[in-house]
Amino acid sequence: MTGLEQVSIQLDRAWWPLGDGTDSAAEIADALITSLVPTLGEPSVTALRSDLVSFADWSQSLAPGERRSFALVRYPEQGRVDALLSWRFSRIEGDVYDDYLALARSQQSTDRVELVNQRVLEFTLGLGRAVVVHDILLMREGGVLAPARERCTIGFFVDSEPALIELHLATMDLSLFDDIVEFALALVAGQDPGVPGQLEHRRVAG
Repeated sequence: MTGLEQVSIQLDRAWWPLGDGTDSAAEIADALITSLVPTLGEPSVTALRSDLVSFADWSQSLAPGERRSFALVRYPEQGRVDALLSWRFSRIEGDVYDDYLALARSQQSTDRVELVNQRVLEFTLGLGRAVVVHDILLMREGGVLAPARERCTIGFFVDSEPALIELHLATMDLSLFDDIVEFALALVAGQDPGVPGQLEHRRVAG
């Protein structure tokens, strides 16, 4: 059993699985559309497939390791992905909490990457301690400003074993989450925060 299989995170069916990074982004997008929305109209399929490929590529650009990623697709007929969720399990040696916290606090803006409203927070959860980093990311490529991304990364240190669980949640819709930190913490704590931006509540096991 892998470390990720030992961790319970509750996700609604609106979070579509992007896998562990071993399949190509195009293959993932085609499989999801075929299995989840086979009757979707052509314009929506084209737009949604493009977004799924982009988000699968995005997930595969994150730090390597034992990882699972998901794309939030609230309304498939609108042909878009709303957010990325990715989590990684790592075995650690010794007490590296303080080093992790120091590294999180050392992150700074550069000429190409601007970190806006950055916060580094500490929490004590039921099974361990957590370092939370929240910011708005602005990136410039060749002088062109890419869409802003709201990000929240949680490094959760499990008390009962030498393990680190990192959850990364990001979106280019800055109005999607009422409180992205609260949402991410609820996931790490094994709770069901529902679907951001939706009033209805449709829970399934993640």
